[in-house]
Amino acid sequence: MRLAIALTVTACVWSACLAQESPELTNSGLEVDANNDGLPDGWGKYISDGGARLTVDPETQHGGRGALRIEIDEKSRATVTQSVPVPEAGKYTFGCWIKTDLPQGSSAHLYVQWRNDNGEIIKSDSSSPTV
Repeated sequence: MRLAIALTVTACVWSACLAQESPELTNSGLEVDANNDGLPDGWGKYISDGGARLTVDPETQHGGRGALRIEIDEKSRATVTQSVPVPEAGKYTFGCWIKTDLPQGSSAHLYVQWRNDNGEIIKSDSSSPTV
């Protein structure tokens, strides 16, 4: 069984401090894959046991030319990641659009990890419960 997720991250990080420049994601629409390796440019990936295929899907979109499509083998997990340095502690807002066709008990969500200067995780936030 393969599970499919279409993910578009748009306007993901806004600083609450208007005087500061807001940090931005590279290729935030997940639409550019210049080398056609299935991974949007500027993003990393993690795939657990099993397998997953990542492609830019021009047929599914939300405010852009396409979306990231992740097809996951049963009992597998896939994550796309990008580190975004933020200038200082403050209030930040994150958002994304997720379209899924997942079986009961599966999940798809925006997951944010806050790390200190040493790269240690100090807090994690998740956007949604299990489907």
